[in-house]
Amino acid sequence: KDLVIDIAQALEEKKHLVAHAPTGLGKTDSALSAAITYALRENKTVFFLTPKISQHQIAVEVVKGIAKKFKKNILGVDLIGKKYQCIDPLILQSDFDGFYEMCSKKVKHEACPYYANAKGYSKQEKDQSKFYIDRLLQKDYDIIWSHQEMKEHSMNAVGKNGERPMCPYEVSMEIAKKSNVIIGDYFHLLNPYIQELVLARLGKKLEDCIIIVDEAHNLPERLRKILSSSLSSFVVKKAEEEAVK
Repeated sequence: KDLVIDIAQALEEKKHLVAHAPTGLGKTDSALSAAITYALRENKTVFFLTPKISQHQIAVEVVKGIAKKFKKNILGVDLIGKKYQCIDPLILQSDFDGFYEMCSKKVKHEACPYYANAKGYSKQEKDQSKFYIDRLLQKDYDIIWSHQEMKEHSMNAVGKNGERPMCPYEVSMEIAKKSNVIIGDYFHLLNPYIQELVLARLGKKLEDCIIIVDEAHNLPERLRKILSSSLSSFVVKKAEEEAVK
């Protein structure tokens, strides 16, 4: 109770709060309940940032529980990296760095059917994809998608009311534009380059966001990695091979 009150007060006074408490106290529940209450009232967006994909589900369940218990109309989405949400079997065979290049090329050459279904290349495809995404949002209660649910829904959409498999990442980003709660990784907002891209894509401003940093003791090391560059002999060798080709 004391933690919830302190967080609520920090939000009202636009202050930062650092909470140190034992495992099991309910830090995630306390932070999200206070932040969501404020966000719904003031039309803000809650960003819950975690260091690991495995921790996203905990936050998803908390938001679902809050929405169900208090009958709040909360819209939320769980964002992870594009590679981890891809359902294209061919692109998934590429290595980590190669994935993004292949994905970009397929989209650029209008060769990805999953992107076409989620975003559309032609006006007709764009209208169809908007229709399907709008239908996902037409519910009388909360809707918060975990990345697993989004991927399963996208893969199994074939034949359901004329739906086709859509790129889970692109659908998640479309839902995030209207979301009250976004669960993401540290890099979504703490990497300056990615932060700029994500906020611009979602049409949101940093000053209109409430940032909850989960497992904040991991933050210094992660930030050093995010903001550091390295060049290994392996990378130089691969670059040389590519240049020859």
